[in-house]
Amino acid sequence: MKKNQLFVVGVLALVSAVSSAGVVNGSFENGLDGWTDWGSSGVLVTGDGSSGTQCAALQNLGNKVQQQISGPLAIGQTYTLTLDLKNPLPAGNGNVVVKTVMFAQNSGWDIIAADEYWISVASGSGWVSSTSQSDISFVMPTNAAWFFVECSLQLNENNAGVRLDNFQVAVTPEPMTMSLLGLGGMALIRRRK
Repeated sequence: MKKNQLFVVGVLALVSAVSSAGVVNGSFENGLDGWTDWGSSGVLVTGDGSSGTQCAALQNLGNKVQQQISGPLAIGQTYTLTLDLKNPLPAGNGNVVVKTVMFAQNSGWDIIAADEYWISVASGSGWVSSTSQSDISFVMPTNAAWFFVECSLQLNENNAGVRLDNFQVAVTPEPMTMSLLGLGGMALIRRRK
């Protein structure tokens, strides 16, 4: 292979390697495997997933699911969380509010940075993406040893509970990085001609 082709393959491998972080079982197709559930009762896996057959159901106030994200942490990099949510009650039966938190801990287990987002889901709205209300993002701080995501039920009108599905955490490339990759690709094309 020519040097140019090897360079392009290397850049594409690098971009794909840093474009996602490891959420395990984000669609809950394997029950709560990979997740820690809090609230003693009221966290379960049920049918009616947004894509697939399963989803997590938080039934009671304070119920939450949490997961430590696997993979190497990129200090200073922005991570973005997306998920699907559903209020299972028919229209006109109130809202549920979910608090979503992304946080990092140091090697002493102290929380050194956290960002939280509140998402309201109306009854009868079907499955909605978290991106319809907010970009849930987090910049990894220096000295981070662990990275977690969690969702908890904070408002539960008419005891609706909330359904959660399709958790994904992606590394958001910085605009400068993408610009440099684009310029490098154009230089290779031009050089080839």
